Amino acid sequence: MLCNNSNELICPHCREKYSYLHHDQVTVYSRDEDSPRVTKTVVRDHLAEISTIDNDTSGNPSSRRDGVAIRFWCELCHTISELTFAQHKGVTQLEWRKIGRIADNHFIVAEHIKRSA
Repeated sequence: MLCNNSNELICPHCREKYSYLHHDQVTVYSRDEDSPRVTKTVVRDHLAEISTIDNDTSGNPSSRRDGVAIRFWCELCHTISELTFAQHKGVTQLEWRKIGRIADNHFIVAEHIKRSA
């Protein structure tokens, strides 16, 4: 995981040594093993939204079980990323996923970034 000397997360995109990351959303994916459906809980702006949807289009970072995604945005490079946790065969996998960029107060969707933990 990318951290500075103070054990603060740093942006996986610009990798500045000072922490200017802000988290603004947490998504929890609750899924029975290999189930085609997942319960997705999104918490942001003091509200929770819960839905049961097809796993294939849910954004679940786990290919088989539960997952968590914490969304961050960087003050310096304006990149929006998610730190994801995926459960797979008794291990927890961590990965950064690039969501997009902030431009003129709008989100711009972008490609997926994979970083080793």
